Order: sequence, then C-alpha cells, then structure tokens
Amino acid sequence: MAAIYIVGEYMNDASGPPEISEPVSHAGPFGGSTQAVIRFPVSAQVASKTNIIALAGGNGPYYRCASISAYSGIASLSKTELSVRWAKVDTPECSPTLKYSRYSELENLAAQCRTPGALCQGETTVTYTIKEKKL
Repeated sequence: MAAIYIVGEYMNDASGPPEISEPVSHAGPFGGSTQAVIRFPVSAQVASKTNIIALAGGNGPYYRCASISAYSGIASLSKTELSVRWAKVDTPECSPTLKYSRYSELENLAAQCRTPGALCQGETTVTYTIKEKKL
C-alpha cells in the first residue's frame, strides 16, 4: 500500500532495487501504529543534490530513505492514516540496525507504471495516475 506514495520518487532517482525494513508495531488503549523504513540506492550524481560529500566527489553507495507510518485509533476515527517522511539528505545508510528485504511491491508497481499507456500516481514532482483494482 505504501508503494503508491513513493513510486514516482523511486522511478525518477533509483539506481537499484528497493528494500523495506521489517515493520515495527505498537498498540495502545487508544489505537496502534506500524512503522517501516524504505530505502533504495541512488547514484552519487543524484545524491550530490542533497549531500555535500557526494557533491565533493565522494563515492557511494548512497541511499534515499523514507519512513512510512500507519496509524489507526480514536484520533483518526478508526481510519488508517498513512504518512511518508523522506530523509532530507541521501546518505550512505538508512537505519543500519534494521533488517531489510527486497520490496517487490514497489518494483512491480514501477514496472506497471513504465508500461506504455499505464496509469499510476505517486506523490512526487512527477505525477502518475493508477487504476485501483477492486477485490
């Protein structure tokens, strides 16, 4: 579900496959939340837009990192709210203590978006439109 919010950023700047951390969930008497970190490699040229070391010619790797949070509870009237926070700087690592695995949902969505005539939507400077599948 989070892939739709970052597919544009991934398609524009990624230089390799995306990864997602294992989700961490918290529950309380008034609701619960789940967080995960999504990362994908970017080239030193892309990283140099935000990272002075990359700008000075530092070799990578560099990662674009996003924190994804889903919250449901009294404040959200029991609806799930999703938020995405991007790191302001492309860095050599994103939360290195977390365990990551390949984020195939994002890769598959990006492949779908690249198909001629496909409609996709992501929240980036480039706008895409996606058709929702009804189950």
